[in-house]
Amino acid sequence: MMSRGTAQPVVLITGDRRVPGEVRVERWDKPARLLRAAKRLAVLWGLAVVSVLIPIAHFVLVPGLLIAGPIAAYLRFRQESGVLGGEGSCPFCGKTMTIDDHPDEWPFFETCEACHDPARIEKPEVAAPAAYDNEPTGQT
Repeated sequence: MMSRGTAQPVVLITGDRRVPGEVRVERWDKPARLLRAAKRLAVLWGLAVVSVLIPIAHFVLVPGLLIAGPIAAYLRFRQESGVLGGEGSCPFCGKTMTIDDHPDEWPFFETCEACHDPARIEKPEVAAPAAYDNEPTGQT
């Protein structure tokens, strides 16, 4: 498992089967988000420059990549945290299941490489706070 990010427990769910797992979540500060966005913009605009050499297709590729660059960079800049990856056991077949990187939006789905069964990946449920014993009941 990778060493970046913070370990976070998760639950892998298939039907009524629930199995624990772990993912690594990383939060990015503003300078890091800006750097990630700049890299995304540079890659897409670099592809636009290279696609000038492709006959006929460059009529669509160049403008498409030039427009997609700032949009993709903006979306990458807005992402404050992300799941870097993780692993757990497949709830269906029990084999080790690799969890790929995802935006930090829960729940998400991952497919087991062994049995091809999809698993829903959620954060563990947090128990609701217990009611206070001295809370007024409205009766006198």
